[in-house]
Amino acid sequence: MNIEDASFRQAFEAARDEIGYVHAADSNRLAPGWGHTPFDEIFAILRDIEYDGYITAEILPHPNPEAAAAQAVTFLREKMRC
Repeated sequence: MNIEDASFRQAFEAARDEIGYVHAADSNRLAPGWGHTPFDEIFAILRDIEYDGYITAEILPHPNPEAAAAQAVTFLREKMRC
């Protein structure tokens, strides 16, 4: 979506009934929070469309797998609480 869609909101709203899960990786394929993807906007949209499904992360293991996984989990848990 970050590359191909003109609007996160329009894409999520158009697909709201078809979304099986949301894949979260940052703009540089690193863990969420280590790039410039506007996750605050994205999570606000997910709340607005009442999405309550899965959020997954498929990210590069940088600087190592453990640090990347810890960043993804910590970041996504924080955003999901908002």
